Amino acid sequence: MPKYQVTMPIAGSVSLEVEAENPKAAIEAFWDHPNIPHEPDEWDFVEHVCEGNVCYAMQMNVDVQLLS
Repeated sequence: MPKYQVTMPIAGSVSLEVEAENPKAAIEAFWDHPNIPHEPDEWDFVEHVCEGNVCYAMQMNVDVQLLS
């Protein structure tokens, strides 16, 4: 039976508590925070990570390669 390597994009989220005057400032504070989490709070397997014609992921679609 043939073997395949399947690379599946993932979508996830991290949460961080920040102090800010408004939502836009809160987003900026997230990026400036010295302790941005490196582990996701939630994640899920997906086949696509795009909205309309904009993609925000390093990998957009599932990739399958025949190994043998």
